[in-house]
Amino acid sequence: MQRAAGGLTIRTATENPTHRMNPQDKPAASPEAMTVPACAALLREHFPALFAGKPKPLKLRIQVDIQERTPGLFPKQSLSAFLRRYTMSDAYLRAVAAGTHRYDLDGQPVAELSEEHRKLANDTLSQRRSQGDARRQQEQEQRNFRAGLLRDFEGTTLTRENFCALKGIDPAGLDEQLELARRERSERQQFQTELVAGFRAAENNLVAYANQKRMHPVQLERLLREAGVRFGPPPRDRERGQQERGPGARRQEGERGPRQGQRADRPRGDRPAQQGERPPRGERQGPADRPPRGERAGQADRPARGERSAQGERPPRGERPAQGDRPPRAERAGPGAQAAPKQPAEAPPPTDLPAASEPAQDRPVPPAGAQPPQDH
Repeated sequence: MQRAAGGLTIRTATENPTHRMNPQDKPAASPEAMTVPACAALLREHFPALFAGKPKPLKLRIQVDIQERTPGLFPKQSLSAFLRRYTMSDAYLRAVAAGTHRYDLDGQPVAELSEEHRKLANDTLSQRRSQGDARRQQEQEQRNFRAGLLRDFEGTTLTRENFCALKGIDPAGLDEQLELARRERSERQQFQTELVAGFRAAENNLVAYANQKRMHPVQLERLLREAGVRFGPPPRDRERGQQERGPGARRQEGERGPRQGQRADRPRGDRPAQQGERPPRGERQGPADRPPRGERAGQADRPARGERSAQGERPPRGERPAQGDRPPRAERAGPGAQAAPKQPAEAPPPTDLPAASEPAQDRPVPPAGAQPPQDH
C-alpha cells in the first residue's frame, strides 16, 4: 500500500518484503478457540470453591455470574459447551438427586433444590443405568459368541463353508470375527495375569484387593479361579462357617465336625444299645458259627410238613371219610347252628288233562278244503 504525502510515495514497514516476523512474536490465541478442557481448567483456577472438588448443584443462570466476575475471559460458546457437559454428567446428576441446595461461585448455598429437579435427575440416572445395563449385556453376549466361535473353529473338521452355514454367519465376515475373538482372548489373559500378580502382591487378601480394584469379591474370585488360583470354599460359605464356629475359633488339623443329624456332645463310639445287648461288629457270629437251618432254635420242635395237623387231630387226606359217608349238612352244623328251612314240595301236575302225545278222540277231523265251523 502506498500513501501520497506531499507528492512523495511512502512504503510502510509492513509492506517491506525484507521484513520477517519474529517467531516469538506470535499473537495470542483467540478466545473463540478455547476448548472445553481449557475452559474447565480456568474455572477450577478462578472458582475453586465450586469447580475444584466434587460436583455441586449450580446456581441457576450461573453463566451470567461468571461473565460478570471475569469479563472477556471465557468465550460464550466454550463456556456454554462446558456447562452443558458438566451438568449432564452422572456425578452432577447424583449430586442434584441427593442435594438440597444450589451453590454460587464462592461455594455458598443460595437457593433450595426443587423436588421437580431432583426427580428429573433421578429419572435420567435410572434411564442411563438401564440403557447401560442393556448395552453391557449385549456386548457380553457378543463377546461370548465370538469366544465360542473361535473355540469351535479351532476344533472343527468341517469345511469353511459348512462351518459358516452351521453357525449362521457370512463367510466373508468370518475372518474378522475370529481376529476380534483372538484379540479379546489375549486381552483377557493379560488382564487375568495382572490380577493374579496384584493379588499375590496384596498377600492373597481377597477383600482388600477387591476394594482396591473396585470390584465385588465374588467377581474377583471368579476371575482368579479362571486364571488358575485355588481357593477354599466360596466367601459366603466361609462366613457362614465362621459364624457357626464362633469368632476366633479355628478347626484343628484332623478335627472333624459332627455329621448332619448327629449330636456334637456325644462321642461317636458310644452308641446306645439297640435290640438288647448287641455285641460289637467284630464279635458278632459269622456264617460259619451259625447252626444249620434245621437245628436253629424254634425249628427243632416243629413237626414236618406231612405230619402237621390242623383243627385238632385231623386225619391225613387219604384217610378222610368218603362223600357218601358224610352226615347231612344240617347234622354237621354245631350245636349253636340253626337248621335251614325246608323248601315246600312241588305240586304234582294235574292228571285230567290229555297228554300231548295222545290224539283227541272226541273231535271229528274236517275234510280237506272244508272251512272250519264258526260259532254264532
